[in-house]
Amino acid sequence: MDYVLLTLLFIVLLAGFVIAHQRLLKFESYLKDVGELTELKERLKSMSEALKGMRTEGVEGQVEQLQKDFQAMRQTLVNIERALSRSVPASNSPEESISAGARICGLVEARLLEIGYSDLHIITDLSKVSLEDEINVVVECKKGEMPYKGKVVTSNGAIREIDMRSSAPLFP
Repeated sequence: MDYVLLTLLFIVLLAGFVIAHQRLLKFESYLKDVGELTELKERLKSMSEALKGMRTEGVEGQVEQLQKDFQAMRQTLVNIERALSRSVPASNSPEESISAGARICGLVEARLLEIGYSDLHIITDLSKVSLEDEINVVVECKKGEMPYKGKVVTSNGAIREIDMRSSAPLFP
C-alpha cells in the first residue's frame, strides 16, 4: 500500500507541477505584453513632448509675411486699375481720338505699376508728342517706401528702356 500512496502522491505532485508550469507560462506572456505596453507608453510620452517642443513661430511669421505680401499685391492692383482708368478716357470714341500723349502716359504708368512702382508722377509734358518719336519720359515714383527718379524711353508707341534710380542718399 505504500507504493500505491507513493505513486498517487507522485502523480498529484506531477499534475501540480504541470499546472504551475502552465500558469507560469501564461504569466510570463502577460508580463511580456505589459512590457510592450510600457514601452509604447514611453514612446507616446516622448512623441508628445517632441510635439510640444516644436516651434511654430517661424511658420506664424511666414504666414504674416504672406498676408503682408498679398496686401501689397492688392494695393498694386488697385494702383494699376487707377492708372488705367486715368489713362483711358471713359468715352465710346474710337482709338484714333485718344491723343498720343495720353497713350504714352497710360503705357508708362501701366508698365511701372506692373513692375512694382507706385505714386507715379510724370514730369515730361506729353501734350505735343507723336507716337513715332523717341521720347524720354521723366518719372518720379516710389517702390515700397523708397523714392525713385528716372526715365522711360518710348518709341513707336512701345517702351524700349526703363532706367529708374533711387533718389535716396546712399550710406557709405
